Amino acid sequence: LGFGDYKKALNYLKKNKDYFIIQKEQIPYQKIPKFINQSKIIIGQLNVGALGMSELESMSSNKIVVSYANDCYYKNTIYKKYPPIVNVKSFKKLFMVLQKLFKNTNHLKNNSRIWVLKYHSRKSVVHFYLNQIYNYVQK
Repeated sequence: LGFGDYKKALNYLKKNKDYFIIQKEQIPYQKIPKFINQSKIIIGQLNVGALGMSELESMSSNKIVVSYANDCYYKNTIYKKYPPIVNVKSFKKLFMVLQKLFKNTNHLKNNSRIWVLKYHSRKSVVHFYLNQIYNYVQK
């Protein structure tokens, strides 16, 4: 990494450093809540395809999350509804999305906390897997 669109996106962030916190190294877990609370937009992992703990915690705080969520993890699984994130797969798209978000973050209706509570709570996960086991045993 470090070439092309990634470099443009990083330069954009650096130029607007009053609005973005650039975190190059991993943040210790105990500092993540403070980091999330200081941020309006959280940029997660773009190369994994699944939401990590930091993205889910940011969503629980009702922050706007920019990340990449691959359909294979979120369709026909425990999640009945796609996560309410700004889904970005490439650094080129990240650059374009950041420009739009930078102009106006208020236009996004954010239901991310509701989504996490509904689809990622202990109760919903246990219920889903118990049903899976029950259906498997019934066959």
